[in-house]
Amino acid sequence: MRYVIAAVGLTLLLNACSHWFMEPYPDVIETEKQLVEGCKLLGVIAETADAGNPFPAAAETNMVLRVRERAGQLGATHIVWLHQTGTMATAEAYQCPQ
Repeated sequence: MRYVIAAVGLTLLLNACSHWFMEPYPDVIETEKQLVEGCKLLGVIAETADAGNPFPAAAETNMVLRVRERAGQLGATHIVWLHQTGTMATAEAYQCPQ
């Protein structure tokens, strides 16, 4: 019973703390191709995961963040994922009217 209470307490603590971690690129919205038909295509962005990173999940997360960061640098408001695996990601960057 003690372990169950500890597990529930830890889960509640982690959920309560998760609001501190904000979305790093909130201005870049992930969407679908048909929803950006009236938008300007800024380019295609491709990234690969850091093969030297001993933590594959962290390497994948960083790769996705780099795609979003580069889209933001281009002035994109939206991205459409074309291809995303654990080692490679490609997205189209669009600028849509507000």
